Amino acid sequence: MLLRRAIVEGRRSALIAAPAHAVRLFHARPRRPPPARPPRDRSSSSADPASQSKSDDPRLARLQDAINVFHGSVTSGSAHSPRAAYNTLVSCLTTFHGQCKVLRIPPSIRFQLQGALVRLAGSRYDEDFDLLGDAVRRSARLFGVQVDAYAKDIFSRLLVDHRTRSAFHWLEMSTKMPDLHYALKVDTWRDLLEVVAELRDESLLERILRKMEKLHMYGRQETSALIFSALFRSPPSSPRRPPPFEAVKHLINIFPPCRIPYDEVSLQTIVDGYTRAGREDLAKDAEYIYVSVQGGSGSVSHEQFNKILADLARRKPRDAVVRAYNRFAQIGLQASITTLEAVLGESTNLSDLKYWEQLTQQKPNSRILSLIMDRRATRNSSVLEVYEFARTRGITLTATMLEHMVRPLLTSRGLERPTERAIDKALGLYEEHIGRISPSPTEPATNDEDMRPTAATYRLLLRALTASINVPKYLPIAVALVADMQRFERRLDSPTAASVLVLLMTSSPTPQDAFRMYGLVARSMEQSSNPVLDEGGYVAVLDVFCRHPGWPNGVPSTQLYFEILADMRKHGIPLGPKAYTVLIAQMAKLATAAATGDDMATREAIAKTIERVHNHLTVNPSFTPDTALWNQLMDAYQRAGCFAEAVRIWQSLFASATFNAASVSIILDACAFARAYDMAVRVYSLLNEVGFPMSTKNWNTYLECLCRLGRLDEAMKVLCLEMTGRDDGIEPDKESLRIVLKFAIKNNQEGEVRSRLKRFLPKLYHAVLSDLS
Repeated sequence: MLLRRAIVEGRRSALIAAPAHAVRLFHARPRRPPPARPPRDRSSSSADPASQSKSDDPRLARLQDAINVFHGSVTSGSAHSPRAAYNTLVSCLTTFHGQCKVLRIPPSIRFQLQGALVRLAGSRYDEDFDLLGDAVRRSARLFGVQVDAYAKDIFSRLLVDHRTRSAFHWLEMSTKMPDLHYALKVDTWRDLLEVVAELRDESLLERILRKMEKLHMYGRQETSALIFSALFRSPPSSPRRPPPFEAVKHLINIFPPCRIPYDEVSLQTIVDGYTRAGREDLAKDAEYIYVSVQGGSGSVSHEQFNKILADLARRKPRDAVVRAYNRFAQIGLQASITTLEAVLGESTNLSDLKYWEQLTQQKPNSRILSLIMDRRATRNSSVLEVYEFARTRGITLTATMLEHMVRPLLTSRGLERPTERAIDKALGLYEEHIGRISPSPTEPATNDEDMRPTAATYRLLLRALTASINVPKYLPIAVALVADMQRFERRLDSPTAASVLVLLMTSSPTPQDAFRMYGLVARSMEQSSNPVLDEGGYVAVLDVFCRHPGWPNGVPSTQLYFEILADMRKHGIPLGPKAYTVLIAQMAKLATAAATGDDMATREAIAKTIERVHNHLTVNPSFTPDTALWNQLMDAYQRAGCFAEAVRIWQSLFASATFNAASVSIILDACAFARAYDMAVRVYSLLNEVGFPMSTKNWNTYLECLCRLGRLDEAMKVLCLEMTGRDDGIEPDKESLRIVLKFAIKNNQEGEVRSRLKRFLPKLYHAVLSDLS
């Protein structure tokens, strides 16, 4: 009677109360209103239809009814305590004492009872958690499972349903029960942390971490990595924004009191997460926060400290960098010259340098001053102040600093050549620097790469010298600079090397001296088979070499010329038409000039030179001349009076069908000057046979050829009959009439020619007369 009265009235008797070790967890929770009397019959109204299947055993049916009523009282949302329904369930369970193993309890009953306990775990009331602890034990005995495993199943279902706060409350209560061991395992808490972090419930994360610290479950590096990996997790199908920076910052700040150590993987996860989202600024800020809070000399390298400081110096005001430096100094940063460079950032002010020098107690070196000079030069600011600062401090003046001093002196006028005063001052700085590192040219060059003048310095100086109009003054200096370059193992770029060679070779008294200058620059500077000159540089050198005024009769040495071509092949530079055009064009020019004189020796020398070029083209298997080059060679032959050689080239071009309009004009000119009428007519006939479309210039050349050969009447027939009314649209032009009129005057046939022109080409004739008048 006393037991029944205790159940009905909902009192806490020793028979139904929770065990003594299941103490209350949250004393501040609200209390429920007094429990209502249990309904007399709720099985028909509140039972789950899926669980209505009754067993033949009436006790099992009563158990089903009791679970239905308990489940309904938990899930109804009522403010009344489910204690009464639970007492009824407990009374029913006592009838199964010792017989649980022989009963076949349907899975629906198991699931429904566990579902009720899961919902009860989300309750706001203390007494419900007392009830829950007792219910878990009784249910585990009923179903024949371990209490610890059954309690963990409830926790797992709460996590699956993302009811993380309920899961945390249940886990907290479980830690108070000695027989629930799962709650004292770190992996269980990590499972909770991962889900909470993925849901981005930052306040709950903090509560969990602080609770773990109280339970002496000190977080390891894996705990930190797990939290941030879940926080920044984003499915590819539906990417989401990274967590708020303030939330991440707050989380980092609570790690030290929760005894979670520094973890490089966690830091990289944060940085990568913000970087993927396009927030590099937040990534860098988060890196600074994490290192300043979690880092130390044993976990953060000196290089990483300096990298963060350098980034802050580029993005933040000086006060922020000072705070960061002081913080890093507290946690183990030992300042070095690299630290001074980092905190200086992109500043070019010597006042900033002096401030950081005092704070870090590091003296600036050549590298830092060189960086400042480089930035000043980029911004077109004066570098002289920095140069003088280095001198007064006794800081070594490096080659890079010399370059920064020389550059503005020689480039400040833009495209205009520098003044002699600027050149002399730059040369003075160079000589002063060389005097410090190598007082005598006979002494070995310094092995300190930072002290050897840079290739850019030589390039600036030599370009200035080659641009100067005072060649006699600067030629010896340029030669000395080239020698210094060899001594210090420096190379020029191709345009500068070509410019220097043009200056040296032009100023050389003899062609042989010019060739030695070529060897000095182009050959002696070659390293690892890399050419100093490119194709354009070689062509410029060949042109200067051919036009040197010291050649006898102006005819250059083909032997030396071909040696330069051999150097081009040696270095893999293709021998294009330009390499031969230089010499052929020079020979054609000389041949034209020699044609009017009586110097047969010069004409023979020109012809032999052209022949050697022809032979070189023929025997060179690595190069196939194009039509333009053959045309140029044919023209050079005809100008040198070598008609037979010119005809052979024409025949070769015609046979291979590689000739063009220029080829036609050249061979017709050759026929005219060689007095070869039959050959001219043959060329004309062959062109007609193959249907070659002669241009107006070709027709005019043929007209001139006939006139020169004394065939003025034939030329008039071609002009008035064959050139007019053509299907290809070619018509005589004013030049056509001028040609025949010029030769008509010479042959005293002007009246006859004018009459025929007036008859056959009246409009064009009057146009020519108008031009002449």
